[in-house]
Amino acid sequence: MLLTALQLERAEVAYFIFSNGTKLRTNLDDTFRRTDTILEKVHSWPKFSGGNMQLLSSKLRFQIRLEDLRKSVNDADDSVGEKMVWYNYITFFVMEAIVSNIKDATISSVWKLLVAYKDMIRAVEYFGIVMVEGLSFFGSGSLSRDRFVNFVVHDILAWKSLNQTKDFVALVRRQVEGFSEKYEEFKNITEWYVVCLVCCARDGRRGIEGEREEAEILVLVSGCGRRQTEIDR
Repeated sequence: MLLTALQLERAEVAYFIFSNGTKLRTNLDDTFRRTDTILEKVHSWPKFSGGNMQLLSSKLRFQIRLEDLRKSVNDADDSVGEKMVWYNYITFFVMEAIVSNIKDATISSVWKLLVAYKDMIRAVEYFGIVMVEGLSFFGSGSLSRDRFVNFVVHDILAWKSLNQTKDFVALVRRQVEGFSEKYEEFKNITEWYVVCLVCCARDGRRGIEGEREEAEILVLVSGCGRRQTEIDR
């Protein structure tokens, strides 16, 4: 799946950048080739709505821009944030294109599964963005105001989407609630989040609660708008 490949590429690039190019989880060239292979298998390019249509108007345009971004991974002239924002921008539109193509059904049991699947897709994407911002924090020791808000917004959205998935499908609820016992790493998510909040406050970020409140308002507005759009369909 293209979305998964781009999410993995974003994670690998972020890990490389935030370790100052000293560490690799996998070979970046192999990661890029994996994405390219999946891209070549995409024969029907989605019709994206909104955003930069010049960038997303064709697969070829997208491939050219993606290659330019890859070449700039080691370029100090571009900020780390700009590179990650581009990946986030693209994965968002790919995600929404996938979600919009998942057809609704009138049968209640199937409808619940489809809604849960949509929310799970969103949860994975939002957790991916949280991870990137977390890597940025642990790599540099701080987060700018905008990136901190981005961190909080997507953390809230991720858990909101995951909890909605649990509400619709009992099997998912049991599996998610068993994560903390089954996967030791799962417990670190909350711990890392607390560490980030505490360290930002220690750095003199006295407006941190206000920034979190701003993030929560952004989540509320965007969430209501998205749900209304899905209801209107």
